[in-house]
Amino acid sequence: MYSLLLKKQQVFISEERTNPVHYSKYFDGNSASTGGMDFTKAAAAAVPAVVHIKTKIPAKAIRSGNEDANDFLSQFLGVEFGPAYMPEQRASGSGVLISDDGYIVTNNHVITDASGDIASEINVTLHNGKTYKAKVIGRSETTDVAILKINGNHFPL
Repeated sequence: MYSLLLKKQQVFISEERTNPVHYSKYFDGNSASTGGMDFTKAAAAAVPAVVHIKTKIPAKAIRSGNEDANDFLSQFLGVEFGPAYMPEQRASGSGVLISDDGYIVTNNHVITDASGDIASEINVTLHNGKTYKAKVIGRSETTDVAILKINGNHFPL
């Protein structure tokens, strides 16, 4: 009886999974198209709606929060410690026109600095080389999305 209690039973569970794989194939009605997909037409249609965004954030004083320590060091070392400055920042990124009246979607980080301040100057250059000043309509830090607006109509989509 004691030997029956010490005997270990092994149980094997086997599960057979069959995941069907469905491959997609591009077929344009031409049986000769056996090569890879050609995205030339899709790119030609999409590129005019893609925009280049340039931003400028002016220089600003950074408060260290430790002004008493700076005063002590200034007195002790005889050197004047002024406020630290964040230099002017320039950045660029891309966006996409989402309406023919000038609304653009881009990333929030394209139009803001590390502290979340919005750029004071936002310029948008279209595929045709024309440049427009843009204003921020809305933005979300958590989803990293921003909506800009440029003045005009009949922009390419």
